Amino acid sequence: HNPTQLQPPKTSPLYLATLLLCAVCSPAHAAMMMAQGALHYEILLACPEGLRPPAVYADLSGYRRFAFLLFLVASEWRAAVVCCFSDLVGRYRRFDAQLTGDILERIDKEWARRQAENPALYNGSKFRLAYVRRKRAQSREREAADQPAEEPPQIAVQLGLTDYRSFIGTNLHVGWQHLVIEDDTPQPPKTKQTLRSRNSGDAPSVYTTIWEGMGMPGLHLANGLGNAAVVETSDGGIVLLKRSGLVGECPNAVVLPGGHPEPSRIGLESVEAWQQLLKTGERLPKSKQVVEELFRSIVLEVHEETGIPMEKLSDPLLLGFTRRVENHRPCMIFKLATTLGREEVEELYKTSGVKDRFESTRLFTLSINELIEQVQSNDEELGVVGDHVGGIKLYEAHVALRN
Repeated sequence: HNPTQLQPPKTSPLYLATLLLCAVCSPAHAAMMMAQGALHYEILLACPEGLRPPAVYADLSGYRRFAFLLFLVASEWRAAVVCCFSDLVGRYRRFDAQLTGDILERIDKEWARRQAENPALYNGSKFRLAYVRRKRAQSREREAADQPAEEPPQIAVQLGLTDYRSFIGTNLHVGWQHLVIEDDTPQPPKTKQTLRSRNSGDAPSVYTTIWEGMGMPGLHLANGLGNAAVVETSDGGIVLLKRSGLVGECPNAVVLPGGHPEPSRIGLESVEAWQQLLKTGERLPKSKQVVEELFRSIVLEVHEETGIPMEKLSDPLLLGFTRRVENHRPCMIFKLATTLGREEVEELYKTSGVKDRFESTRLFTLSINELIEQVQSNDEELGVVGDHVGGIKLYEAHVALRN
């Protein structure tokens, strides 16, 4: 049994007793456990120079056929043995959540309990993150019509569909860990990476940390894809929100502005509608439509949560993907800038009739240096949720490159 997998509270007798046992039996294991407990997030993919929509390819097909082929890639600046996918031999893998009878019953009970506590809670379709990886050059031809030739896709995002109800009943359920333990999803090998540029020239560089082609574990988890934005004010501030105690996810926590991209905006109202398109072979939304929603939704979320007018916000830059260790919640991290100063943003939040005002109780700003220093020191008093801490780390790398 791996005690790091359950992530018990750091003050619980179970955690302290297990840590003591590990310290007696294996000091190395104890050190690893403490490091994992303090981490709270994983970086799935890092691109700190920032990516625009043309650099992203998104796939909504429900199955993927793959086999392995080794070949040598060599150029004047690198040579590496690369494992790629071919059509020589294949098998199919589904990208929707595998929800069995017991899990469906658990979802029903949890949803009923949450709705009894908060009658305003409502269901809706969400994107499910299956994996995100660097884009292979040989597979770019099939979506050439979707992407400008001068800037081919650099990363591929494989998506399925789920809904908020399933997300509440799996990822946010008190027993979510058991769904991970029972899962036998084959995982890609871990590969140590350094922050090293993958491209030459003027194109944005894609970096990977921790994982190469990170897969999302948990066939039995909804893994609803969220988004968050590091919003820079004109005078060097970063916008943060204190969550309300009434929300379904991370009540009373400090977060970056964000939420979820919405499949309904591109015509996918439900999981059943998506599955029907797959069965009938009808055309799914193209990559360009999906990517537009992924980027457009974060601007809308920032506007609705902070009151900053959309015309006062810059186009978003994608900095990467993170995952909160607790609940395995994946998140896209963006950077936006506003022409407003810190005081103007705080005043707008108080006076402009923010649409999603019920989701938060306070908006405040920190300087860039203050925010990075507090995150580096693991300041628990600040209380930022794990996947957004990972987002601030990506932003820190972005600032370092920018400077």
